Amino acid sequence: MRLLSGERLILLLSLSSLLLLLLVVLTVLLQGSPQTLSATTTVTTNTAAIEHSQPPRILVSLLSIPRTRPCLRTTLKSLTAELSLVPPSVASFSFLAVNLRPGEHSHFESTRHEFNSSQVHVEFKDVVSVKADPSRVYPGKWREVRPADIQLSLDWMAYIEEVKTHCADWLLLMEDDFTACPGMWAHMVRVLDFLRVTRAHGVLTNFPSMVRISFGHSGLLLRCADLDRFLAFVKDYMHEGALDSLLGEFWTRSVPEGQAFFKDRPQLVYHLNLFQHSGAFSTRDLNASGRCSYPGCYDPLVTTSLTPGEGFDTARCHNFDFSPCEWATPLLRDHPDLHELLQAGKGLLHQLQKVTVPQEMLVLGQEGLSCHEVCSTCAEWLLPAINHCSDLKQVTECATMNTVAASDDSEGACEVDGVIHLPALGASVRGSVCSVSSLSNSITCATKRESTRRLCLCLTPHNPQTRP
Repeated sequence: MRLLSGERLILLLSLSSLLLLLLVVLTVLLQGSPQTLSATTTVTTNTAAIEHSQPPRILVSLLSIPRTRPCLRTTLKSLTAELSLVPPSVASFSFLAVNLRPGEHSHFESTRHEFNSSQVHVEFKDVVSVKADPSRVYPGKWREVRPADIQLSLDWMAYIEEVKTHCADWLLLMEDDFTACPGMWAHMVRVLDFLRVTRAHGVLTNFPSMVRISFGHSGLLLRCADLDRFLAFVKDYMHEGALDSLLGEFWTRSVPEGQAFFKDRPQLVYHLNLFQHSGAFSTRDLNASGRCSYPGCYDPLVTTSLTPGEGFDTARCHNFDFSPCEWATPLLRDHPDLHELLQAGKGLLHQLQKVTVPQEMLVLGQEGLSCHEVCSTCAEWLLPAINHCSDLKQVTECATMNTVAASDDSEGACEVDGVIHLPALGASVRGSVCSVSSLSNSITCATKRESTRRLCLCLTPHNPQTRP
């Protein structure tokens, strides 16, 4: 039956009213009142708008396994000791420790009991991961992938699955054998301030793929919203290589999958290492003969244990806080609101940098000699104080590096030696190329390398046969 024009109008108005009512109901259900939102918003809420209106929420998570020398308690204490230095307006923090070997990790249980009464709340979780097939070995992309490599990837995936349920905005990824350097949180404030300022002024149009403040699987700031994609990538490619190498290629956008996911989101690397590693080996299976050297507290974040692009670019960015430099603020930029807090970050190496060593104590040895062989008495504790290009140039000519303009007041005239499978040398010369070490805490008088001349600090006159 055909409707009259008046009836059509009434029906149309009725339908419009019904649709309007449904729209209002849906809006209320989706948005809720302010009180309802604060009570029901889950940790998966993750929008740029929220981060502009409130400080970012950062989950500090630690993967823990049984070790010959237990680390978890020491690491947690180092992380929580100076946390009060961070103003609440900068960020809020929560802590999670994950045990991947339930029933086998007595140190985890005793640490859980101890932190029950701590002023800083730490969540302790037991997680069971899938076991790798002990008989399967894969050719791999860089080297043979053994069951231990697969197990590490499976453990990491189980760990991140648990982390996801606690993560809000940012994740500070940690392992329990990295302790925070004294004053680490002061530098963290600087990192977070950089992210806030560059985002607010449009210097960074999107969040970085990661922010690295240490090496290995510690000191990594990751976006919580990216964790699912990390998991999928590791699951798809764990048979191709060690976890460190796989993820390094992914978040530096060195593989098509990383390029497709991150697009123009850069990786950022802070210029200093903010965590001290208590381990001795890398999952990259480098030459483990002799004593391995890793960056110590406040060393430049340069080491061969990282994928290219994950380390700090000292050649191009030695005057900047971050590399790549196009995303960075100058190292000497004024931060008046952070000046007092940043003073807490000055440890032993910062004090040693103020030491003026008399030139007559600087001795450049012959090729292949240690400082014990160069000096009658070598001042080992002061070697980090002369791990500088300016000290080398007092005793020798340094070839100009092509990457930066060399000058008397620039570290750019020297390479940075970040090789971890050989002991650190400190300031040294090979041919006409000058080098300083990224591993200041590891420099000893006993170290020597073939065809390399070490700069030594001698308290007593040097041995005559070592004169340059």
